[in-house]
Amino acid sequence: SDIYASLIEMAKKSNPKLQVVVDADGDALKFASEARPFLIKPNLHELSRLVGRSLDASTPEPELITIMQRLRRNGPEAVLLSLGAPGALYVSARGVFRAQAKRHKVRSTVGAGDSLLAGFVTGLARHQSEMDALRLGIACATATVMQAGTHLAQVADIQKCLKYVIVRKV
Repeated sequence: SDIYASLIEMAKKSNPKLQVVVDADGDALKFASEARPFLIKPNLHELSRLVGRSLDASTPEPELITIMQRLRRNGPEAVLLSLGAPGALYVSARGVFRAQAKRHKVRSTVGAGDSLLAGFVTGLARHQSEMDALRLGIACATATVMQAGTHLAQVADIQKCLKYVIVRKV
C-alpha cells in the first residue's frame, strides 16, 4: 500500500523538479498523498475513503472545495476531483476551478476518469494554463463516455467536445 509513496520519494531524490501524478484508491492514495506528489486525481468515492467520511453527488461544492484545500496543505500541490457527469473540480495554488461539459449520451463510463487525467496532463505538458488543461481533460472524458464498451475517445470527438466545455474560476 505504500509503493506509490516510495516511488514518489525516490523520484524526488532523483529529480526534485519531477512532477508526479497519482490516480489510486485506499491506503495507496493516502500514503501517496502524504508523500506530496504534484497532483492526485480521486473521484468522489476515492475522496471519501481518503478523508474517512461519506461524500457523494449531494455533498455541497463548497464543502468539497474545503476538503480539497485541506488535502493540499498536507500533501499534493493540486487535487483534481472527477465528479462524473457534473464535471470536475480542480484546486491548486492558483485557485479553484470548476469544469463541466454539455451533456452527451453516455454509452460507457469505462476510462472516463483516466481520460480526464490524460487530457489534463497532456495540456500541462503542452504548457497550457491549468484552465485550458482542465478544458482538454473534460473534453477527453466527455468524448470517452460517448464510446461504447472499453473504447476510448477519438481525436475528432475530443475536438468537438472542446467547444462545449466551460471552465470557470470559483
